[in-house]
Amino acid sequence: MKRSHPSTLSYLLLGASAGFINGFLGTGGGILLLFGSYFLSRRDEQNTRDLLASTALVTLALSAVSAVIYALREPIVTDRLPSYLIPAAIGGALGAWLLDRLPTSFLEKLFALLVIVAGGLMLLR
Repeated sequence: MKRSHPSTLSYLLLGASAGFINGFLGTGGGILLLFGSYFLSRRDEQNTRDLLASTALVTLALSAVSAVIYALREPIVTDRLPSYLIPAAIGGALGAWLLDRLPTSFLEKLFALLVIVAGGLMLLR
């Protein structure tokens, strides 16, 4: 059976859901967006890499909007920001470089493991 192409409405609902989750929890929209996009799209090597990169870009926009709204409500504590902003930027550049050099099957398993570990740690907290 041939898989039909998802409707624009599917992507609109996915985007709205990711934005809601990111705004509501402060994070997580990108995870929902990645999983949703993964299941709505075709699965091949290049498509998986494109989904990872696209999700990073959309997550940047989601986070920026959420941060602005949070900042309008109350001041954001930024005293520790320099301590992790520069290392995070370096890590992001390294991760983007590695994206094209590692097999997608490994990337998918690594991402799933990260989500499971993070979820487990939050449940145990």
